[in-house]
Amino acid sequence: MFTTKVREMREVYFKFVPDDAVLNNDPTELAKNNWLKYNNIHDKNTHFISYLMKKHFAGQDEIKYNQYKKPIIDNGFFNISHDKKLCVGVFDDKNDIGIDVINVNRHFHNVGIYKKIFNDDESKDIFQFSRKEAYTKMIGKGILNTKLLDIRIIDGAIYYKGKLEPYNVFETIFNDYFICIVGKFNPIAEFTFKEFEIPS
Repeated sequence: MFTTKVREMREVYFKFVPDDAVLNNDPTELAKNNWLKYNNIHDKNTHFISYLMKKHFAGQDEIKYNQYKKPIIDNGFFNISHDKKLCVGVFDDKNDIGIDVINVNRHFHNVGIYKKIFNDDESKDIFQFSRKEAYTKMIGKGILNTKLLDIRIIDGAIYYKGKLEPYNVFETIFNDYFICIVGKFNPIAEFTFKEFEIPS
């Protein structure tokens, strides 16, 4: 008897951030208080979209955070990233997951920082940096609390402190943005993009 593997389907939510209209129509005090932290419309909208994505994935208004500021919810795991004009988010109901987005036109202005980020056998570019950031977000520490030289990502294999990690890497180019996702999803998983709708 032949069995057929079911191809795993995942959705990546995305929203382009407008600069010419204020999006905040949420009456909660949490949204209002955080809204006041930002000065320009773009930053306000970026924060607000991220806030709404968190509520969407969590299914609740109040979200707890670990000591590294990673959101913790009861019904699974999610992660959000944004760069310039794009916000993205992804959800996993069983395992931790990390996502990072970076505009393909970005580059390092100071190549001297390479030795703090990349090992000798790694590619040295914004894409590799994004892969490492997605991994640090998946493990819940973030890039500021992880020594990046402890992470090696070679041909989709992730090594942390010399040990091969049981995670997979998905990456793609979407509208001039490089998106990387790291998690325990099936290596043949397919990710589709769905525009995130702002509640009216």
